[in-house]
Formats: sequence, structure tokens, C-alpha cells
Amino acid sequence: MRVLLINSDLAKNRGDRAIAEGVIELVRRRHNGAEITGVSEQAERDRRWLGIDFLRSDVQSINLLDWIRLGREAKRSDVVYWGGGEYLKDYTNKATLWYWCLKILWLRTFNPNIYGVFQGIGPTGSAVSKRLIVFIVNRTRKFILRDDESYEKLRSWGVKPSKIDAAYDPAILPKPGPFSSDDLAVLDRLGITKSFLEDFIAFAPRNWFHYSTGGVLPYRYRKVFFKEGPDSRNERYRAALSMTIEAMAEFTPNILVVPMHMGEDVSFCEQITGELDRQINLKVLRDDVVSPRLLRALLAAARLMIGVRLHSSIIATSGCTPSLSFFYVDKGRVYFDQLGLEEYAFPIEDLLLDEAEEIVLDAIDRALREAPRLRMLLASRIDEQRQLVSDAFGRLLD
Repeated sequence: MRVLLINSDLAKNRGDRAIAEGVIELVRRRHNGAEITGVSEQAERDRRWLGIDFLRSDVQSINLLDWIRLGREAKRSDVVYWGGGEYLKDYTNKATLWYWCLKILWLRTFNPNIYGVFQGIGPTGSAVSKRLIVFIVNRTRKFILRDDESYEKLRSWGVKPSKIDAAYDPAILPKPGPFSSDDLAVLDRLGITKSFLEDFIAFAPRNWFHYSTGGVLPYRYRKVFFKEGPDSRNERYRAALSMTIEAMAEFTPNILVVPMHMGEDVSFCEQITGELDRQINLKVLRDDVVSPRLLRALLAAARLMIGVRLHSSIIATSGCTPSLSFFYVDKGRVYFDQLGLEEYAFPIEDLLLDEAEEIVLDAIDRALREAPRLRMLLASRIDEQRQLVSDAFGRLLD
């Protein structure tokens, strides 16, 4: 059995690696002895980290040779799994949606056995975009969503219920293990000692309020070609994140700042930690030497996870670590609703309020005081979600 797995940005995005971990585990359970091939710019490293083969390519490459190589791989594969992540949306830009629809149509010319796996349907305003999403979902054999709200969106837009299924995010599936001696050596080189690991809170911020959502092109191109500047709220937001770090220091001697995207998040994390008003013992995971397995073990050891990036919370909760979320789109709220922890998820706009510091301090205090109850709740809910993810994948080929 040959499987082509088209995940999102493995090379740079730690959250996408966690999704890939889960999908790979599902494939190995379902297709014993399957030969799995993924796509990554860092083929050798990700082959070592994830234990599958890789084509060397940017997952959103526009290079014709990359498309030809990917088409050949699809042709020699028995099945193509496309996902997870959140490709289908237009709230960031419309060009990326068109890109993925064209790419899937291209791959169908080589292999019609394409399945969408554990995708979210992001905020989508344009009627044309909605029709495009329905069109491409209907070109897959079957399509698993990672939440009920995404399922209801597709159904209301006209996708037949028999085409789609709903479960949870596969990044919850792998279970964190203990630190090995090699793991501790890697962490020690990063300045994360055994004493640090005994008492720390983790924080995974991302930049926001820095561009206008929507538009045709991604922001990185609009910034270059049209000189689009940051939203006026961005400065206040950055100050609120620095305040959040200082609030965390009221409850722990050690803080771990986790860039989840190893491009844009690294410089942003360094920026907000450089704006602190006090000396705090913190470490920024700026070097991309932490494997997905090690990151999962590391976040499982935290007393608390505070995430803006959704998959920082998903990885942490897979190890039953109490978590808070400041969500910028619905996927963050939806995940905490699925866990029954909606009281620990806050709109990112709360960080712009005058009472933001009070909100943050109160949320951290409550989460730490209720940590034993939250860990027990997470142990139960995560196991339920793991089973539902496995069941949904089992139905995929049935």
C-alpha cells in the first residue's frame, strides 16, 4: 500500500507537524506496512523526525517541476490523503483557496482516490469562495472535518451529507512519552534544565491585528507590492502579550515561549520578550531542533499552556496540561468547546480591553487552582476524542 500525504507547512509549522504525526499514526493502524510519502522542504530532517519518506518541495510551491514530481508520486500511490489544517477559507486571502483547488484538480488527473482528512473550514464570506469550496470537496472520495461547525458549513453550502464526516483534530492522537537522555541533552543545549522543567508555564503567541483580513493576495505579498502597513491595534496587542508574560511570572519562576511557526513567530516572540519591563527567567524555543515528539513531551510537562496558536493548545492538552486560549478565529473557540472548557477560551480582542491584565491574571489563577480537576477532565475527554478520530478514519474507506 502506497500513501501520499499532503499536509500543510511541515517545514516551518510545528502545529502542522503535530497534525501529520496523528495522520501518520492513523494510516499505520489502517494500512499495516504502508509506504507513506509526505511533502516538505526539509525532507531529510522530517524523514528522521516522522519516520516516513518525503518529497523535497514547498507544500505551496508554484514551481512546475514540483507539480510534475508530485503528480508522479500521486500516480504511483494507491491513495492520496489531503489534510489536515485549514486550507478552505477566504478570510486571510482568496489566492490560497484557488491554489489548493487547482492543485487538487491537478492531482486528480493522476489519481482519483483523493480523501480530505480532518480539515477545518475557516471563515468564508464570498459566495464565489463557498461555491469553490463545495466544488473541490465534491471532487474528493470523502472528506472528514475536524469539527461539527465545519460539517454544518459544508452541508448548508450544498455538500451532500454522505460525502462528509466530522471528528476532531488528529494532532490529539499521539500520546506524549517520557524524556529520553537524548531529549534532555537537546533541551540542555537550549538552556532548559531539569530544574526549569520542574516548574514552568508555556506560552505560544502569534502576531495579530497586523493586517487587514480578506483581499486577493496573502498579506506577505500585499506588504511588499502595495506597502500595506499594520493595523493600528497591533501595538496595543503586542504590549498586551508582554503584559501576559509578566502576569505569568506571578505564578511561576520559569516561562517557556514557543514559536509555533518557525518563520514569522520567531522574530515576533523575540520582539515581545524584548519589550518586558522586568527581568524574567524565560526561554524562547527559537532554534528548530525540537522534534514533534519532544515538543509534545515538553508541553506535557508544563503546569499551564497559554496559546494563541491553536495547535500549541492541542499538543498540550494531548498530555492533559491545563490550557488557556486567546483565539483569533472560530477554530480556537470550537476546540475548547469540544473539550468542555469554553470558560478557558477568550476572544483575542479581550487583550485590547482596559481590563486585559485582570482577565489574564484571573484566568491563570483559576486554571492553576483547578489544575487537578482539569487534568482529570482532559484525560477523559482526550481519550474520547482519540477514539472518535480513529473511528472516523476507519469509516473513510468503508
